Amino acid sequence: MPLVACTALATAALASQGLRDARRDQELCGLYLMLVGVSGERKSSSDREFTKPFRQWTLQRLEEAKPKREPLLRGANERGC
Repeated sequence: MPLVACTALATAALASQGLRDARRDQELCGLYLMLVGVSGERKSSSDREFTKPFRQWTLQRLEEAKPKREPLLRGANERGC
């Protein structure tokens, strides 16, 4: 259960990080989590399930940006970059 709870907390922090600035003593704060588990404990499965909406959102943004990106990439290739 702690594995799922940490993954859920990290995902909630990721989803809300752009909404507010958390500060302590005038410094921005962030949430850092590290999970350690034995092989076969389903760490990646838990992470994959919680972060699926973020991956879908990222892929959708990449697809939407494709018409703007392609001419830039072609130009860079023509210049040998």
